[in-house]
Amino acid sequence: MHNNAVSQTALLPCRSIPIPHIHTNLEDRWESFWALKTGSTVFPESRPAYAPIYPSHPLSVDLRLLVSKLPRRFQVLAQRQKLALDVLHVLSRTVEAEEDLKLYGALVERQEMFRSRKRRYQDFWEACPRFGAPDELNPYEEWEPNFEKLVLFALMLYCMHTFSPIHTISTVYNGARTSLTRNLPRRRKDLMVPAQQDCLLWVWMILVNSWRALDQKLLPTGTKLMQELCDTWKDAVRSWHELDTMLRKLCWNERFGRRCNGYWDSMRLDGHGSG
Repeated sequence: MHNNAVSQTALLPCRSIPIPHIHTNLEDRWESFWALKTGSTVFPESRPAYAPIYPSHPLSVDLRLLVSKLPRRFQVLAQRQKLALDVLHVLSRTVEAEEDLKLYGALVERQEMFRSRKRRYQDFWEACPRFGAPDELNPYEEWEPNFEKLVLFALMLYCMHTFSPIHTISTVYNGARTSLTRNLPRRRKDLMVPAQQDCLLWVWMILVNSWRALDQKLLPTGTKLMQELCDTWKDAVRSWHELDTMLRKLCWNERFGRRCNGYWDSMRLDGHGSG
C-alpha cells in the first residue's frame, strides 16, 4: 500500500502527464525489497555498476531551474555537488508532488492503494540507482554508509507519511526504516559541510518519526533513537524553534513538525538535550 503511494509521487516523471507505475512481477518485487533492506542484490548481474553524475558548473538552464525549486538546504548541497543528478530529480518530483497535494488534495486515493498497474521501472533501485551505493571509506579509514543513500531512505519514509492515505507498515516502509536504523548511527557528522550536517539531522528526525505507534507515541526503538539524537546533536536541539526553522529548509510539513515537537518535549522532560 505504501509502495504505491511512493511510486506515484517521488518517482513520477512530472505532474502534467499520467502517473506511471513500476512494472514488477513477484520475484522482482521481493528482490527489490531485499535490496532496499540489505543494500545488496540477489541478482548482481542484473544491477549495472552505479556511476554517479554530479552537477557541473555552471549549471545548465534546466538544472538551475530544477535546483531553484528545491528546499534551501538541498539547493546548497546541489551547488556544492554533494547530490547526484538522479537524487536531485527524485527530490524535484517530491517537491512537485507536495505542491500538487496543496493544490488538489490527496494524490493517491484509498482505492488506488490496492490496484496493480503497469509501471515505469522494475523497482526503486532502477528508478534511482543511488539506492545501490556501497559504503564509503572516510579519512579515518572507517566504512560509512553513503550520505545520499541515507537521504533517499529518509525521503522514502517522508513520502509514505506525506502522500499515503493509510498509515500502515509495508515491507518497503519497514525495509527503509530498518536500513536507516542500522546504518545512520555509523555516519560521522564531523566530516561533513554544515548543509550536510543539517540534512543528516533531518534524516534522524524522519527516522525517529517512523518508529511511532498509531497513538502517535514513540515505540521503544523510536525513543532510543530520539535519545541518541539529543545526545549527539546537543547544540542543534537546545531550542525547538531553531530546530524547526532549520528542518523547514528541507522537506518538511506541519504534521511532521507537530509530531516531532512532541518527541522533543518528551526528551526535554526526561533530561535529554538540556545541555
